[in-house]
Amino acid sequence: QAADKGTSTANQSISVESKESIDFSLGVTASATITEENAAKFLYYYNGKALTAVMDQDVRQFIQAELFTEYGSRTLDDGRSSKQVIFTKVEVDTKEFFTPKGVTIMKVGGAEGLTYKDPSIQTSINRTFSAQQDLQTAKAEKEAQDARNTQLIATAKAGWW
Repeated sequence: QAADKGTSTANQSISVESKESIDFSLGVTASATITEENAAKFLYYYNGKALTAVMDQDVRQFIQAELFTEYGSRTLDDGRSSKQVIFTKVEVDTKEFFTPKGVTIMKVGGAEGLTYKDPSIQTSINRTFSAQQDLQTAKAEKEAQDARNTQLIATAKAGWW
């Protein structure tokens, strides 16, 4: 994993695992603001802590825990196909948790895709995808050939009369 993930020199990607205990990391993007009407709540809960620190520590830890729970309850295939559902839920939960504390979460989303701890997992996924594409191509070629054959037979029969 690269050390260029996040806002510091440390790798800040979020690490999770699937129901089968397959480890992977993913990038997350989140934005927030402190509105004027929520400034007092923010100061009360975070006692002068900068919003950047709240995002890097509190919000990040919350999102990490939520993603770990969501991905950990799903198989790898289900997690991959449910990324949008997962991030929508995490965004809603994050907003609901931090709004009463004076932090207005504007957006939570995925970034950079999934990076598997074991690179052979991605290789296997790529091979499976390629095989599925090859199968679809073969089916389409067969259907096209069947249509050509039907046309040739019809033409041949028409020539006999």
